[in-house]
Amino acid sequence: MKQLLISLIILISFEKAKSAEFDGYYVTNNNDTIYTKLYFPLFADDAYHQVEIFDSTISKKVKLKPADIACYVYFDGGKKFVYVSKSFDNDLKFYERRIRNSNYCLYSYWYVVGGGAPQVYKIKLIIAKSDSVYITINSEDNAKKTREKLKGFFTESNIQEKIEEIFRYRAMVERDTFTFVNYLNKEE
Repeated sequence: MKQLLISLIILISFEKAKSAEFDGYYVTNNNDTIYTKLYFPLFADDAYHQVEIFDSTISKKVKLKPADIACYVYFDGGKKFVYVSKSFDNDLKFYERRIRNSNYCLYSYWYVVGGGAPQVYKIKLIIAKSDSVYITINSEDNAKKTREKLKGFFTESNIQEKIEEIFRYRAMVERDTFTFVNYLNKEE
C-alpha cells in the first residue's frame, strides 16, 4: 500500500511538472493578438511543435501548432521571447526569433543528440534574408565546415573576410553567429 501511495504521488508530481507556465500572448494568422497564459513542455523537442494556451472563452487549455498561429511571445525574468511559425527545409515549427531586421533575421532551435543519458542539446541557427533565402548553421559542424558553408552562401569579398575573422575558432557558434548577423545588418 505504501509503494502504491508513493507511486501515485510521483505520478501526480510528474504530471504537474511536465510543463512550465508563463504570461504572454499569441498572434493569430489573422493578426489578432490574444493575451493569455502559455504552458510549455519541459522537453525541448516538444516546445517547437506546439504551445499550450489557456483559452478563457471555454475555460480550458488548448494546444496550438505552428499552422494554427503566426507566433507566440512570453516573458521570463524580464526578458521577451518570440517564437514564430516558420518552415525552413520543409520543417514547419516554432523557431525562436533571435534578431529581427529588414535585412537579415536570425532564428534558432535546440535539438537532442543521442538517445541515451545524459542527453546532449545542440543548436541550429538559421540566418534568413527572406523565408526562401536562408542558410542553416549547425553547432555540430567544425569551424572549417561552417566557414565553407557560409562562404558558399555569401560571395561578397568583404563578407567572406568577416566570415574568416569571426568563425576562425569553433568555441562559441551561437555568439559568433550573433556577431556575424549584426555585422550583416550594418553592412546592408
